[in-house]
Amino acid sequence: LKLQPIGEIHGRVLDVDGATPRAGVQVRVISRQRGILTQMLSGPDGSFAFDTLPLSDGPYTLDAFVDGRLRARLPGTVLSVPNAIVTRDIVLSPSGTVLGEVRRGGSVVADALVRLQSLEGLRLAFETRADAQGRFRFPAVPVGDLEIQATAPNGQNARVAGRVSADGEQVVLDVVIADDTLAGTVFQRDGVTPVGAGVAVYLAPKSLGTRYTYDGVAGVQSTKTDAEGRFGFVVAATGTYFVQAEDALERGRSESVVVNLNPAQPLESRVVFLA
Repeated sequence: LKLQPIGEIHGRVLDVDGATPRAGVQVRVISRQRGILTQMLSGPDGSFAFDTLPLSDGPYTLDAFVDGRLRARLPGTVLSVPNAIVTRDIVLSPSGTVLGEVRRGGSVVADALVRLQSLEGLRLAFETRADAQGRFRFPAVPVGDLEIQATAPNGQNARVAGRVSADGEQVVLDVVIADDTLAGTVFQRDGVTPVGAGVAVYLAPKSLGTRYTYDGVAGVQSTKTDAEGRFGFVVAATGTYFVQAEDALERGRSESVVVNLNPAQPLESRVVFLA
């Protein structure tokens, strides 16, 4: 019988300031070879210790969880000397709380599936459901940029972008689902960059023909883009339409054939300003 050489990993869990010990944090050790091996709670002084870790099962990753949320990850710990103790302190990452409502028109949307995607660091993703009042809440969201998508029970969805700027910050981000039959994005001349907020968009029946501007023309709907260049229209009748964006001397037009008036499956239109 040949015993495997083993080692130990000791350390402390520290708060976001890198100095204050955090007690009661769940620390998990993960082997690249065997997956999760064991876990424990940090002591009153923030300390933790994992012993009898086979050298051959490394490298090891240490994960720290607070209230079930991953708050820190320390990968790449290698045990190379038998019976040696490797010290690794874990510093919790700064985080905040994101909360809001899912709405459609003047009503809240209950039981909507809400997903939050962090765009920083480990790019963590979180998921919850809106309550009966359309409200949702995500604790322990990493500081940085994020995106939220809400999907109503009928399949309609909407996105909103935001940012947690500092540790402990509470950010309110409401997600508004439009009752649109036709929706889309207006892009700048490069065809990649959305135009931003305030660009006029017109929906004109094709029977009206092409025009330099549809401003003030009877039978034409108008709206303005949001901060992400998005727009939407409620279309009452099937048919072929021109979607035209106008901003000073800039013009862009697309043609859309609406055959489905169900807002749960809106027609997507793409409008690019002419080069």
